[in-house]
Amino acid sequence: MAVIGTKEGGEGMVRLWIHLSEMVRQARRLSNPPAVNGVLADYVKEAPQGVLAPALLYWMGDNLLLQAHFREAIEAYQEIIDRYRGDLFFLGRKPWAAYALEQIAICHDRLSNPEDAIATYKKILTNFPQGDSIAWLWYRIGLIQEEAGKHPAAIAAYREAQECRHFGADENREIIDLADRAAARLEQRGPIYPSPEQLAGLLADALRRGDADALAVLASPTHFCFGPAAGELDYVTFERVLPLLRADLSESTIHVDAKALQGRGATVYLTTHGWNGAVLGGRVLFVLARAGGGWQWTGIGLTRGSRRLPPWDTQDTDGDGDVAKPDDKDKCAKYRQLLDNLNKQLEDLQAAMQMEEAEGVKTDPTRARIKSVQEQIRVANTELEWCLSGKEPPREPPTPEYDFSLKAPWKAGDCWRAGGLNRYLESYIPIYGQIMELVDTFSDCGYGPGGFYYDQNTTHKGIYKYAIDFTRYQKGLPNVMIGGLQWALAAHHGVVSDLRRDIPTGDKSDKNFVELDYLNPDERKQLMMGGSPQPKYRSRYLHLDGPNLIPVSVGMWVWQGTILGFVDDTGQSVLTHLHFELRDRDALFEGAGYASVPPSPMDGQSLGDDDGGSCICSSNNPI
Repeated sequence: MAVIGTKEGGEGMVRLWIHLSEMVRQARRLSNPPAVNGVLADYVKEAPQGVLAPALLYWMGDNLLLQAHFREAIEAYQEIIDRYRGDLFFLGRKPWAAYALEQIAICHDRLSNPEDAIATYKKILTNFPQGDSIAWLWYRIGLIQEEAGKHPAAIAAYREAQECRHFGADENREIIDLADRAAARLEQRGPIYPSPEQLAGLLADALRRGDADALAVLASPTHFCFGPAAGELDYVTFERVLPLLRADLSESTIHVDAKALQGRGATVYLTTHGWNGAVLGGRVLFVLARAGGGWQWTGIGLTRGSRRLPPWDTQDTDGDGDVAKPDDKDKCAKYRQLLDNLNKQLEDLQAAMQMEEAEGVKTDPTRARIKSVQEQIRVANTELEWCLSGKEPPREPPTPEYDFSLKAPWKAGDCWRAGGLNRYLESYIPIYGQIMELVDTFSDCGYGPGGFYYDQNTTHKGIYKYAIDFTRYQKGLPNVMIGGLQWALAAHHGVVSDLRRDIPTGDKSDKNFVELDYLNPDERKQLMMGGSPQPKYRSRYLHLDGPNLIPVSVGMWVWQGTILGFVDDTGQSVLTHLHFELRDRDALFEGAGYASVPPSPMDGQSLGDDDGGSCICSSNNPI
């Protein structure tokens, strides 16, 4: 095996990397991943300081973790830390040692060793704070403390996460909001029930009586959501829901079977029928989620259009707790903080390049990162100027031109609907809507509640603006969803740059996901030569099933069509759907790169600017 990092070994190392990635995935498909650990260990022994070595050790740990051999997995991950400390980074994002510590913490948690898991997360906070979201690390510590029954310590951890309010883009704000609500849940001690069946029975009795006050007693005071099914829900205060619930109950005769719960794992749905109100109509889903050592009623999912909109603004920032968005007065301070961080990054990169030049090391990757940071500084300065002026800057929609083929992230022959919420609501327009429902029912995507599309709801805004929720229904049978447990496939070739796989089925505390960075041939070689390419495009696949059902690992090469996991509803999601994003390094939001861009064309089919509910059929063959 050629020594990684030498010019002569670059092409050969790319081929070896791809070969070993396929070998490990094949072993995982055969449900015996540790069988290849000996082969991986031999490669590490031959080139212990090579670029591939930490990745191979990491895959060995993942192979053991996926088979629930948690103690042996900890030993494999610990070898990465002992060998490389914080010296080797992956794609310039964070050290391999930080990735290893994350997995060690997960293993300790699965072994019911909460103190060891917490201590491991705190090691990351101490040693590698630049590599992870600090808010996310404190949030995970809080979840472990809460699960262990240590509520004061959990509240303290959640409050630490809140202190990171100004340190990142939308991903960070989402975690901060979750931490805020988790702390409030423990402080307010809302209603918790030992089983979903008991809670469903109480809800059913109140609904049959038309008793809105009894429903108010059952609702979560901190985690209540409202919105269309087959998408992400908005948090709202139940006090705002109560008046419309009371009004619509008075106009409806509700039919409900408390024993007919749908869903799996940490979230189940109580289906109710007979709604005839202004907002709640037809079939309405009541969301029951595991939380705080029991079960709570955490939301309402709508499956049909409303005669009027709910009487609140889901983007309200008046401090009532409906949506966790930064106050307008903090907006300019956020840009100043961002500029401080970017200027510090630039200083560090310029110092690193000077050292590389003095040592005769190739500086192209560092030059590229410097150029990227300089562009981010330019945009952040522009954004700050607009912010201080009190005006909105002009926004032009991005028109990306891909140098690769983007296929639909599901198997060939299947068709899924892109967004489609507006189209679904239009199906309730008299006559016109009935025709539309009939057409969609017998279409390849079927008929049912659509998901969110570009710039819809609070969950498809900002850096997520061009995200799409894809759904699939049974052809010929309206409202029969069949997207659950379907494969999510890689939409393009690339390297797995990040993932989360330890969240249980239906769990609302966090989401399983995969991030995949597209690398062209030169960037693959650069990575295998010890460089840190900055990929142009990155795709993201959210709400996948778990725990430990994602068969790929960070650092692994995947071909287009590779199985990344199974579609589920982990995270802030109602019913199973695939949330897909394409990110662009040069698309900036609030000065930071990798904002979402329209993933069009997809599989040769154009996705329009408006939510027309396009039915996208795939030619992506599973690998």
